[in-house]
Amino acid sequence: MPDFQYETNDGVAVISWNTPTRNMNIMDLQSLSDLEIKIDKALSDNDVIGVIITSGKSNFSGGLDLGCISKIPGIISENYQENLFKGLKVFTNLTRKIELAGINNKDTGGKPIVCTLDGDALGVGFGIALSCHKIFVSDNPIGKLGFPDILIGMPPVAGSISRLIRKIDKDLCASLLQNGEYINFENAIKH
Repeated sequence: MPDFQYETNDGVAVISWNTPTRNMNIMDLQSLSDLEIKIDKALSDNDVIGVIITSGKSNFSGGLDLGCISKIPGIISENYQENLFKGLKVFTNLTRKIELAGINNKDTGGKPIVCTLDGDALGVGFGIALSCHKIFVSDNPIGKLGFPDILIGMPPVAGSISRLIRKIDKDLCASLLQNGEYINFENAIKH
């Protein structure tokens, strides 16, 4: 069963993340590919006028499945840096596709893509949310946003840093990016 389900309702495509084998949604190479397929489907469907990315679980994402790094083709080789870069490029292309949402080279067309968060959005999940045009959060007092991968030496990728800086206060960005701290939904809305 794919990690992302797709349905349409009144011209809106709803892409729901629901990793079947985990308590929390975790991004791996297969789920990354699955999300891209669903985004492409929504962008190419003329009956779809907007897209919602949401979660079928109480949290949006726990981040990256660190085990998937070893599954990137050629990662265990002398050229591991090049192969890791290729894997990161796939994620970068997807988040850019979400951000542009079908806008052509004349800045016309495109469809709004929003993300709804009822709970935590961490790591690459937060990066996906940041690539959307709008993020809607619930009134969950313990829902948090952040990049915990920083604590193990993995900085945010795929434009997540520049998107974060454009969306929230730069002092708050510094805490998230330098210390791997989290921000709760209430503080994110204020800043």
